[in-house]
Amino acid sequence: MIELTAVFQQALSKRQSWTRTSFLKNLHEISQIIPQSIVDWDEGVPENWGRIMADDEVLSLVCRRCPIVIIKEKIAQSVGQLENIQTLIVESMSENLFMVDKEVIEELAGRRVPDNVDYGACSIDDLWWATVS
Repeated sequence: MIELTAVFQQALSKRQSWTRTSFLKNLHEISQIIPQSIVDWDEGVPENWGRIMADDEVLSLVCRRCPIVIIKEKIAQSVGQLENIQTLIVESMSENLFMVDKEVIEELAGRRVPDNVDYGACSIDDLWWATVS
């Protein structure tokens, strides 16, 4: 398992400098780098994560609440180094390769998160689902 607690804690420690403008800038800049991608983010809710997708595949997630971006390995080189943002490069969004302290995920979400996710063996998709709104 890949432990993500410290990665999320580091991003959360910098959340004071992370603005809506910073979030939108990074979300749209990454989208422009990836050919034929679309941004999936509902501002009306508002969702905690913006997704960048191409051909119905999630290629990147950008967090609205703190400076962290999750990028699939196959596009990471194209995106390059992002300034002032914690970057997590993953091989898969759907495989249960990760573990994280539930309390840290609740801090990220700004609320309690569901108990039906195994935070000791979860996927990025699971974390997105648990924290998106």
